[in-house]
Amino acid sequence: MKAFRFPLERVMHWRKMQLSLEEMKLGRLIGRRRELTAAVEHLDASVIEATAGLRRKPELEGSELNTLSHFQESAGKRRFALLEDIGRCDEEIRLQRKAVQAAQRNHRLLERLKEERLHKWSILYDREVEALASESHLVRWVNERQSS
Repeated sequence: MKAFRFPLERVMHWRKMQLSLEEMKLGRLIGRRRELTAAVEHLDASVIEATAGLRRKPELEGSELNTLSHFQESAGKRRFALLEDIGRCDEEIRLQRKAVQAAQRNHRLLERLKEERLHKWSILYDREVEALASESHLVRWVNERQSS
């Protein structure tokens, strides 16, 4: 009997590569979200630090308060923009997770098909081996009978 060969092996390999690509895209998006979250946290810490620094001063000048006010305003706008980016990134992550799940389903489908065909092939192979063993035994038995 011929050795087992899965005719869709190349397609399965391609689907595996496609799955890896989709997982890499998801990883990049998750990394991007972490960067954006870290940027928001850093920005918040900068505002807190600047405000606390001015509060520690015994005397404040109007220009320092004006500068702090502009900094807080610009930080607020930057924070809002970062939060919008995080929202867009979250949506991209949601869509990419769906793409990963679809790629996983496609790959698993071919894996199950291969397993099923291998199982059927194994059954046929075992039957053929058993038939050959039976024939061999029968030939040996007939030869022994004829020689005695």
